[in-house]
Amino acid sequence: MSYKNPLTKVNCPFCGEEIASDAKFCPTCGVKLKETVEEQKTKICSACGYQLPLDAKYCYKCGVKL
Repeated sequence: MSYKNPLTKVNCPFCGEEIASDAKFCPTCGVKLKETVEEQKTKICSACGYQLPLDAKYCYKCGVKL
């Protein structure tokens, strides 16, 4: 059985874990993901969970490089 490798990774908007961009459910927290990557307007800091614009390079709250 062959598995398709996702080309991009994103952070789960609920727990912040890095997941495949085409995932329908987060494998860490189990939340059903409603939006696709193209529909996302924000991203979540993986260190503190703060919601940020997609073009942010650093977290505004904790300063972690994204």
